[in-house]
Amino acid sequence: MPLIIICGHPSSGKTSRSKQIVDYFERRIRGEDVDDFDPINNATSDFSHLNIGAERKNGSSIAGLAEAALSRIAKPTAPANTQHTVGSPPVAPRQPAPQPASGTATPKPRHRNLRVHHISDHSLSLPRSVYDTSRAEKDARATIYSAVKRAMSREDVVVLDTGNYIKGWRYQLHCEAKALGTPSCVVHIATTDEESTAINQDRLLKLPNAEENPTTSTQQSSSKLNGFAPDDPYDTKTHHELLLRFEEPNGATRWDSPLFTVPLSDALPPLSRIWEEMVEPKDKDGIRRVIRPNQATVLTPASAPGHLYVLDRMTQGVLAKVQGYWAEHRGEGGGVVPVELGEVAKGLTGGGSDGGMGKVVKVHLPVGGALSVPALQRMRRQFIALHRQQMGGMGMVMGPTGQGEGSGRGNMSAERIGELFVDWLNDQFGQV
Repeated sequence: MPLIIICGHPSSGKTSRSKQIVDYFERRIRGEDVDDFDPINNATSDFSHLNIGAERKNGSSIAGLAEAALSRIAKPTAPANTQHTVGSPPVAPRQPAPQPASGTATPKPRHRNLRVHHISDHSLSLPRSVYDTSRAEKDARATIYSAVKRAMSREDVVVLDTGNYIKGWRYQLHCEAKALGTPSCVVHIATTDEESTAINQDRLLKLPNAEENPTTSTQQSSSKLNGFAPDDPYDTKTHHELLLRFEEPNGATRWDSPLFTVPLSDALPPLSRIWEEMVEPKDKDGIRRVIRPNQATVLTPASAPGHLYVLDRMTQGVLAKVQGYWAEHRGEGGGVVPVELGEVAKGLTGGGSDGGMGKVVKVHLPVGGALSVPALQRMRRQFIALHRQQMGGMGMVMGPTGQGEGSGRGNMSAERIGELFVDWLNDQFGQV
């Protein structure tokens, strides 16, 4: 099931938005009515009155406006049966929701088994200090990637609530989702550098003794970060560096699409659109869209099923014909050995070919050349070594009739393998 990548500046409210998405998806899975969805009191919050540009002219602080907006964003409490990743802190159970009234949509059968996973720095016990150095951030990103791979499946919805500010990282996550045949999207929490910095500075000032001794705000922040609280502030220097490194998503690229942009002033993300794009994706004709992995990411076996067995049996059968000719013509030099490929492949076809003679090929023995059985076996091993991986990668699949049952120009029957081996022997005998 889908991978929802939350992206935005540090201290922009990504966790609050993630909880809104998680709560909405859980209610849709349970079949509850979400027409008047609000994570707190079922009364949709309204931010239309919040005119940041107008209040800036009146001298209001950006930090106060931003924190006011974040405080109005609902922070739901997950139910007791919510699926969480390993390492996430315990969540207080929520009171059971009332039964939906008559006429409320019930979950579709394929949605009832869905599980929602909320993966964040907080759930993985990653402090803000991991972003202070590139080495620590690299290790943290590996931890996040492992958690995402473990949680992703066709029955799980993963909401990734981390920085995700590097487009190469988002591309890697997109490829991982596509390889599993599941959709992915990016939810961009849009804030300006000024708003994000103001929110982070306001959180730093709320730390103990921060106003009395501003020089120790960094130490206080690091101490508080060890508690892994989701609203922990960043160190001022780290926050500034993260803003500079942020690569804004672009909906025109395939790894950032579909892209949902959520301004700070919006009460809720476009939840219904996210649900439709992730759980019920449809194309422009209204037909359910199937996510297919790229052919380059699909692992193909080194050899197709039955390939080595057919290769071994056909080469042995041809050599048996050659050795039988030698037994009947001892002391004679040269000669031509007729090989009926249909007869050689009789043991592979479950009763022989369709009653016909099959194709007959000829092995031309060298004149005056003294070939031994070990020499023939050595030629056979060389042929198998050269053609094993090549023919397996070409898609040869042997069926009960001994014929190639694949598609494409690489399909080969057992008789075709024998013909190639005879050509190989004739080439080798010409060098003796």
